[in-house]
Amino acid sequence: MQDKPLSEATKREKPRFSLPQCLAALLICILPIVILWGIFRVNNSQLSDFHLINSDEFDYFAESISIARNGLINDESGYFGYSLNLHAKLLNYGAHAPFNLLPIALAAEFTNNYQSSALLANLVLLCISLFVFFLLRRSLKDLAVLVLLLFSFLPFMLYFFTGMIEVLIYVGLILLLPLYEKLFEKKEQSPVLLAYILLVLLWSLFRITHIFFLLPAFLDEIGILKKKALPTLIKYALIVLGITAVLWLLSASFPWSFIGQWLRSSQKFSFFFRHGFSMAFKFLQPGFGEPMEVVLRYIYLIWTGVLALLSLKSREKMSESERLFVLGHLAVLLAHLVFVLFLYDFDEIRGFRMLSPILFFSMASCLLWVPKKLPKNLARLSILVTWLVFLAVAFPQRRMLYTETILRRLEPVHKSQVFNWAEYNQNPQDRWENTIYVDLFIYPDMDYAYFTPGMGMMVFRVDELDDFLAASSPETLKAKYLISSADTAFPGYEIVGTDMDISLYQKVTP
Repeated sequence: MQDKPLSEATKREKPRFSLPQCLAALLICILPIVILWGIFRVNNSQLSDFHLINSDEFDYFAESISIARNGLINDESGYFGYSLNLHAKLLNYGAHAPFNLLPIALAAEFTNNYQSSALLANLVLLCISLFVFFLLRRSLKDLAVLVLLLFSFLPFMLYFFTGMIEVLIYVGLILLLPLYEKLFEKKEQSPVLLAYILLVLLWSLFRITHIFFLLPAFLDEIGILKKKALPTLIKYALIVLGITAVLWLLSASFPWSFIGQWLRSSQKFSFFFRHGFSMAFKFLQPGFGEPMEVVLRYIYLIWTGVLALLSLKSREKMSESERLFVLGHLAVLLAHLVFVLFLYDFDEIRGFRMLSPILFFSMASCLLWVPKKLPKNLARLSILVTWLVFLAVAFPQRRMLYTETILRRLEPVHKSQVFNWAEYNQNPQDRWENTIYVDLFIYPDMDYAYFTPGMGMMVFRVDELDDFLAASSPETLKAKYLISSADTAFPGYEIVGTDMDISLYQKVTP
């Protein structure tokens, strides 16, 4: 069968931009800022009132203002990480590496290190990505549909008013949407493949699982097994290894993840499969997790199944481009699912955060550019039902969700001010002089308005500290400061002060 363009829209010559269209697109693209302004207006608040509440938010904030003060590469800032001594092999950043911190650090320069820096950085980038989408797609209608889909997608709205990087993840997917369609248009010397790969690699630095978006590019290069796949496979394998090596060098290990536990296990084979099958069993259990997470899991499975059936049932009707379009989505969905089950833990809403952007990308892509041989009404109905199910599940909890995602970040809460006693050394002998050991269970309970840019935090659990000291000596603890709410004396440290049952200790000079 002769190959055909992916959709009828691709046959038509793209219209030129008119001034009214560009103005209308700009108005649509600044909607995130308008919504943000409306939230502050309704609550009689301002940017300086916004404060962080989640542990990941504090990590991003503390590391980004360190960059804003001392630059990305320096020898003064303290270490970040989730252990007592396992920091990154290069530089000093934590488990998330420095890449997603750069937009926040830039925003911090303009906000005087307000805790709203991440919020502003995310929303400005979202506005820019929407306008780039319009420029690439050249369709005001598609832009309006995309914005409507995004702001009616509850998993996105749960993170819209936060300092998390979830919005940044959606930014990358919005930019990928038009490139994904163009990827399968058979044009000679098209730069789309290179642009697509570079964007995937860039966003993989923000979240490593985005590397799975290379699968559609791989399928596009080899076709439907018409070309020799081995050289292309080797090329993509080297690309993946390169990105993984960069993140491995620049990220502190996360000892409490499955991968960290698996690496320390003496029975790696059995531990790997026990974990995978255990996660799969929980994944299918309707009673495991929050209602929205359970709904997300089942919708994800159903949508993956729908694409699998359509790719098989319609394979005789579809052109090669159309089949690759569907198979690319299927590969990305399955790769993320396998990763979550076998290399991740999806409890405590973590799987929800990982899978919901992928579901949004796939469903939005198929709605906007569904292959003409596939039933467009099915795609529309599937997305409409999905969006309504999320809203229906959340409706009884709407007041709680508004309180947890918005009001808690605007209402003043008195927290421990122990950071006020930790002094930053501008000329340290090593990074440990500007590093604080922080008890995992209390570090969201401190007031980060008193956190000095450049200080680092190595987060630990008290039971791990006990094990560490039992196997070593107090001298093996390197950080100058230690913060904990534990009612105990820490060998090698003396107390500086206590506020709200949280104490700051300073290392005793030998």
